[in-house]
Amino acid sequence: RTLYFVHKGKVDASIPVGRGMPFWQGLDTWRTPEGTFRITGKEKDPTWFVPRSLQWKMEQEEKEVLVTVPPGPDNPLGRYALKTSMPGILIHETIWPGSIYRFRSHGCIRVAPEHMEPFYQKVARDMEGEIIYAPIKATVTEEGRVYLEVHRDVYRKLKDPDAEARSLLERLNVSNKVSWPRVDAVLKDRAGVAEDVTL
Repeated sequence: RTLYFVHKGKVDASIPVGRGMPFWQGLDTWRTPEGTFRITGKEKDPTWFVPRSLQWKMEQEEKEVLVTVPPGPDNPLGRYALKTSMPGILIHETIWPGSIYRFRSHGCIRVAPEHMEPFYQKVARDMEGEIIYAPIKATVTEEGRVYLEVHRDVYRKLKDPDAEARSLLERLNVSNKVSWPRVDAVLKDRAGVAEDVTL
């Protein structure tokens, strides 16, 4: 749920975003996909062409079925949209800032208005990106401190979170530098905050 804009090998911006919902009435249709992509287009004040899957959802919810939504304050795409090479997946401003850092979209990546405008200016066509799903992250600081961050596995993709964390720490060559009881506590809490687990 964080978008990193990397420029010349360094993180230039770190932006909280919203991602696709894990389930809707038992369906996992609107999860944000993983993989590499490129920016195929930029639109200011875009028109929203409502996908057929969302028209169907509107029918199921007994709402007015929309086909297009013109630019303006009621357009879910906001003022700025970036098209990606992933079919149907946009990075766009949202008119629902309460959905940021949550899994509420229909696959697209939602960005708050105050972040989207400057981000939009930095992005150019054909820039490449990658969407990853990593509920468990770890890093080692320059001082040698080991941090572990564990989120809820909302897409239910991790078969064994404990083994995933152990493998990640082993790949970083720090398995002998961490407090395993502290690692277990972080895995249990799943607070989504980077915790110092250094021995």
